[in-house]
Amino acid sequence: MTMNAMNKQPEKYVSNKRNIAVGIVFFLLGLSFTTWTSRIADIQQKLNLTDGQLGSVLFAMPVGLWVSLAVSGWFVKKYSSKSIAVWGVILYHITLVAIGMCSTTIQLVISLFLSGLFYSAVNVSMNTQGTIAEQNVNKTLLPFFHGIWSVAGFIGAFIGTLLIKNGIPFITQFTIIASLGISTILLFKKYLFYRPELEKVGKTFAIPEKSLIILGVIAFFAMICESTMYVWSVVYFQKEVHNANNNIGIGYSVFMAMMTIGRFANNFLLGKYGIRNLIIINACLIFSGTLVAIIYPSLIGGSIGFGLVGLGISSMVPLVAGVASKTERMAPASGIASVLTIGFIGFLIGPPLIGFLSQQFNLKIAFVLLAVSSTFIGALSRFLKP
Repeated sequence: MTMNAMNKQPEKYVSNKRNIAVGIVFFLLGLSFTTWTSRIADIQQKLNLTDGQLGSVLFAMPVGLWVSLAVSGWFVKKYSSKSIAVWGVILYHITLVAIGMCSTTIQLVISLFLSGLFYSAVNVSMNTQGTIAEQNVNKTLLPFFHGIWSVAGFIGAFIGTLLIKNGIPFITQFTIIASLGISTILLFKKYLFYRPELEKVGKTFAIPEKSLIILGVIAFFAMICESTMYVWSVVYFQKEVHNANNNIGIGYSVFMAMMTIGRFANNFLLGKYGIRNLIIINACLIFSGTLVAIIYPSLIGGSIGFGLVGLGISSMVPLVAGVASKTERMAPASGIASVLTIGFIGFLIGPPLIGFLSQQFNLKIAFVLLAVSSTFIGALSRFLKP
């Protein structure tokens, strides 16, 4: 064995450990996020909130997300994605416990705002870590990392479903997951990438190119659908699905499972169909899945419908983040943040809008918003390159 070959082996070993560390943080994010969203119906019941009140309260988290997005690119460029990721994960998991301990509405609003603030900071920093990993091995990895997020999300939703069925308090679940998350990030933080020379390339603030703005608007409507599913799917099964009883988390679990499958298949589908055709397919899946869940509100019908929506939503954020990170005019973190800022406006308004519509009509009619959003996604896709 030559000396060069011997030197390359340790480098490859370290690189693999860094990629694993990035994947682990994506896993922690997905697990902790769906840990609390799977228990929203329980939180609503504990605080005795109507659908309209719940929608207003949940508005706090996407506000925190959006506020954070406005400055996350700058913070990552100044302090490194590694530092922001580590501190963001720790603080985000602390807010998870805070959410579980809330006994008043105002406490929940503050906790959700801070949760959104820290989650967004980690989201931008970890997408930046993902793009560094891609450059390190010269392969497309970001969809894979988002797939890991979805795997963790499915596990979190599944755990939530089991604990609901067995009457386990959500504060117990939140505390265990938070302890796991904080201890894990402290254990693996040394393996995250520290490559400031890559993170500081390009402008921190710049107007996104036209193609990125279009993708951002598509992400806006996709995130209306995504945030609605995270927040309202369990409540939908509780209120609209016949004979759901203790199985109200099944639809959410199916949604997360199909989103996971879709994200792992993203690279193959993107190579086969291209961005424009893939987005059109996704829009059709969201539209048809929503109609199935509304027209056939049974355990089977609702689960099939939510599964189709999960497939449709699955590749939206990875597509947007992947393209945004490669723009030449902006630093990778700033490109991602600028586009996701547009998208997260949809994440911001989706849950409260569903709550208000449900208060005025009912939750089935409110879910028509997903079908309408998917129609706009399909229409906007014609402005994209094949």
